[in-house]
Amino acid sequence: HKSFEVILISGAANPSEGSKGTKYLPYRVMVKMKNLLNGNTWLWERGKFMNRRYLMQDMYQRHLDGDETLKDMPDDEDAFWDPPSEVLIGTSSAFLQALGYGIDMDDPILVTDYKGEDQGQMFVNISPCEESGKCMGEEYFVEDSSELLGKPYHYKITIRSCEVRDSRFNVGSFIKYKWTVTRSTQLHRLLARPSLRSSTTPASSRSIR
Repeated sequence: HKSFEVILISGAANPSEGSKGTKYLPYRVMVKMKNLLNGNTWLWERGKFMNRRYLMQDMYQRHLDGDETLKDMPDDEDAFWDPPSEVLIGTSSAFLQALGYGIDMDDPILVTDYKGEDQGQMFVNISPCEESGKCMGEEYFVEDSSELLGKPYHYKITIRSCEVRDSRFNVGSFIKYKWTVTRSTQLHRLLARPSLRSSTTPASSRSIR
């Protein structure tokens, strides 16, 4: 009991987008497979779907031929089976222009799925800091952002809390993020796995040169 749907997801939602050796694309065509009995979903790239398509055709032909071994087929030979994998709940975007003036950002950010539907929200703080991670304070301000060019710049990202509408994802969820500079896009994973039923304060800081 499976259904298939061709979908478009943003480049920000794909872990491999922008990583070394890959070209960043604003969107990616994927195939979504859904288990109609329990609602679990998987995202397949085109190549994987095409390989599975040939296996499905072979299974169908064997069914027409009355092949009884299909009833005891191992999972790794079943075209419709996939092991448990990460599920993309949604994506968010945080804009960093304010950092160019030494101003921190402390706002709720909407989490949306590939259809643009509301899946939750994150409360994120992004603030300038010293190399040690100590925040610069409210007095820190840069009048002309060009003064920062060519100088080390440090900032801290703090996920204060995260709310997800679907209770299925209350346990075991984690957050990935990308930060983009002019010539490259890099991917990092937050080490913390926040509980989505209570506020947490995992933090990560990066240096930009």
